Amino acid sequence: KRGAPYKNVISFGLLLDKHGQKMSKSKGNTVDPWLIVKKYGADVVRWHFFTVNDPGDVKRFDETELLKVFRKFHMIFYNSFVFLKTYYKDSGVKPKLNYSKNLLDKWIVARWHEILASITKKLDKYEIVSAARSLEEFLDDLTHWYIRRSRKRFSSPESQADFRSAGATLTFILSEFSKAVAPFCPFLAEAIYLALNNGEQSVHL
Repeated sequence: KRGAPYKNVISFGLLLDKHGQKMSKSKGNTVDPWLIVKKYGADVVRWHFFTVNDPGDVKRFDETELLKVFRKFHMIFYNSFVFLKTYYKDSGVKPKLNYSKNLLDKWIVARWHEILASITKKLDKYEIVSAARSLEEFLDDLTHWYIRRSRKRFSSPESQADFRSAGATLTFILSEFSKAVAPFCPFLAEAIYLALNNGEQSVHL
């Protein structure tokens, strides 16, 4: 006897146009989902619906919001990866936890473990919106606090030891962040995770 293909499913509420009107062909306000996915990518569409409001709530669809989502989350995540590869491209260091003595490294690792514990509890209870917004909050900390204040450690490091600590820490954080983002943005998470792990194993495994 075969088991059920899944135990739970997340279902969205009614989808309206940007003016709050129900979409219908007669009104001419429907949207072709395949064109939207082709233009912005499935991950952006998924993230928008996961963060705009609770899954079962009525949603207004405005294409301009997708561009904001893309710039606010996906591009920042990708640019953080590009920053690491630009300055730390030949390191060959695998994404494992580095016990750095640098306060910035200690802080971002501690912050990550705090966020990870929080989103794990939320996802176990299917609190999707809250979990996704916590990931956005962490990404803001990573880029505006950690990367911005660690820039000189990559571009003109005071020592090779500190350079390696910064690189190993950011590699570890981005790899772990990819795992947490994977249920929401499976394609972007997969691409970045594989790049950080030399294509050895899928993030979904």
